[in-house]
This record gives sequence, structure tokens and C-alpha cells, in this order.
Amino acid sequence: MQNRQSRSLASAISQYEQRYGRQPPPGFDKWYHFMNANNITLVDEYDFMTHSPDPYWHVTPKVLRDYIDVAASMAPSSTRLGVLEIKDHEATVYNSNFQHEQLVQLLKPVLEFLPDMRMLLNDLDESRVVVPHDLLNPPQPSKSSDLQDLSALANETTPFSFTDLGHQNTFETIALSCPPDSSARSPSYPRHQSNTDIPFISNITEARDICQYPAWIANQHGLLSSPGTFVFTHQRVPIASTAKLSCFQDILIPSSYYFQGDIAEYNESWDSSWEEKRDNVYWRGSGTGGQWHDGSWRHGHRQRFVNFTNSPTQMVQLMNQTELGRQ
Repeated sequence: MQNRQSRSLASAISQYEQRYGRQPPPGFDKWYHFMNANNITLVDEYDFMTHSPDPYWHVTPKVLRDYIDVAASMAPSSTRLGVLEIKDHEATVYNSNFQHEQLVQLLKPVLEFLPDMRMLLNDLDESRVVVPHDLLNPPQPSKSSDLQDLSALANETTPFSFTDLGHQNTFETIALSCPPDSSARSPSYPRHQSNTDIPFISNITEARDICQYPAWIANQHGLLSSPGTFVFTHQRVPIASTAKLSCFQDILIPSSYYFQGDIAEYNESWDSSWEEKRDNVYWRGSGTGGQWHDGSWRHGHRQRFVNFTNSPTQMVQLMNQTELGRQ
């Protein structure tokens, strides 16, 4: 992969046009020179970055700006959004959290190249934008008059709101973004899974596509069965998030945990020698990932992982017989 990367700006522009069917964005020359100056190896790889904004291409800039302005004017406590504003090459974050502040630090070396803009930043590490499939893929017009109507609709700002389905099953809401003939929306699939074996993944892209799974998957993950929070909108509001499911339309950005440098620090002197280590795996983390009550915790993905790795079909002795009785 490294050997096929462009060695000149002209080649990088040509590669971009061939891969993505359009010209590079304004300022691409400055970005290319910035990559070279910082020894970036993969100068032609934009698949991930270009795929994320795809749902917004046929929405006019005016409508996108309107959606950002409307969302920014809502109460942060209800939207769980921050706002990044870049003006005159200076960046300011409103309603920010620690990760948003770190993003500003990441942008500092390139602020001189960036135009004035506003961005909505997700305050949560979960997906926020799930547009129903029929709105993502409207029927193609068959007459010129229909085309004019469609063009007018693309220039119209539609009212929207944010809904919180926290502590509730969210699968049916999420599946609305899947094709009508997908497994996720098919009533012919069973509602519960009978096979408890852990399958091997042969296709990572397909395995991540939630639309490929029938409804029983709703009881296999905390975000689907009972999330702590699930604040979403059905409108195409451009929200930058650090994580999303395959059927959501959030625009992915890197989490600050990848570049801030002081998370889970490793010091070799703290480690044991290889010969002293045991064949054990420990769960390092909390039992969160969902809102659990009564017996619902058994559906949590973290709890299920621990269960699968501890021989769940074997009897486990919880009490021992001693001279003092059972302990």
C-alpha cells in the first residue's frame, strides 16, 4: 500500500479524482504539503473520510447551515451537543467537554488554512443521526415536474427535534435506516436467538452491518436493549461523532483518546517478565454499556463476553463446605 502512494501533488489530485469521482476539496494543495512536512505515509487514502459525509451531498449548504444553527440554539441539556466555531482562523468551542477541547488542540497546526465554519460536536460516545431509509433513498422522479419538486424539497429546511429513548429497547428505531428487505426489518426472522455459540467472523464489514442481523440482536447489546442514553434525531443534521453504528449518518471524527497521549500510560518497568505471566485474561473496565435492572444485565455485551469466556455450560460452585458450615 505504501509503495502505490502518490509522490507529487499532481499525482495525488489525479488519484483523488479517479477514486472518488470528483475534484479534491479547496485547500487540498496545502493539505498535501502539510502531510509531506509531517511524514504522513498514506497520502491517497480517504475512503473512510469520504464515506462518512455521503448522506449530506444532496442537501444544500444553506439547509445544512440552518440545521446546525437550529440545533445549536436548542438547550444543550436536551441535545447533548457542543458547537465548534472557527472564525478568522481561531477556534472556540461552546458547551464543550474535555474531548472537544482536545479537538481544538488537534486543529491548531492547520487553523491558518481553515475557512470560517460551525460544527456540531457529539457530547456522547454513541450514534445520534438515524435517518429512515425512505428519506435517505427517495424514489427517483420520472418526469421533469417531479424533478423540480425534488429540487425545491432539497432546498427546504424541515423542522426536527431530538428524542431520548434511554432505558428502552432501541432496535426498531435504529432499524428504520435499514433497507425494507434487510434482515433487521424482516418479520420472518425469529425474535430470539437459539444458538449461543460464538461464531467466527469471516467478513468484518458485513459483521459490523447491523442491518444484516435479525431482531434477536436487540437482546445482545446494551445500546440496543437498554442504553443509558439514546438521544437521536431522524433528520439529516450534520453531527460529528467519535463512534457510530453502520446504519447511522453521523460524521465520524477521531476521538481525543487516540492522540492526547496520557490515557492508560504504559511503563515497561511496571511489567512482569514473560516467564512470570499466567495464561489468564482479566476484564479491565466497568460493567456499563447499558442501563440494567432486575435480570436484564444478562443481555449486556460486556457481561455476555465474560460469560462466554468462562464455560457457561459448566457448574460453578459458589459455596464451599467447611467445618463452620457453607461459605
